[in-house]
Amino acid sequence: MLQRVGLALGLCSAACDHLGAGATEAASDEDVDELTLEASGGTLPADWPRQVPLYPDAQLGTTVRLARGWTLELDTGDSAARVIEFYRASLVDMDERASTDTGKSRVLNWVEEEPPMQVALSVAEEDRSEHTSVRLVVTREY
Repeated sequence: MLQRVGLALGLCSAACDHLGAGATEAASDEDVDELTLEASGGTLPADWPRQVPLYPDAQLGTTVRLARGWTLELDTGDSAARVIEFYRASLVDMDERASTDTGKSRVLNWVEEEPPMQVALSVAEEDRSEHTSVRLVVTREY
């Protein structure tokens, strides 16, 4: 389960780094049916799950639509700790399954049984900057 989220995060990160704003590209993998990158620069997908709120006043960046979910890139001036506190409070009805701290970034994972959904949150404070990068990966299955 966590391997699939890690793969999705890695694919999305590589795709986002490779393509510029306004680009669309598709790739396939055994674990990810189809990856479609929509570098929309501020457009929330119409089918984004309402159970997962966007961080208040965050700037919405790249949006990636997966066959079974979504990835959003956000940027905020708030600390990583504040972002994590917000999502822990907002996703309190979901089961927090994992938390990893690498020193430079943190990844948290929540699961909801019905309907089946998994949320992975990755936050990293940028060096020499007052910005925190936020990545949300939501999958409908796990």
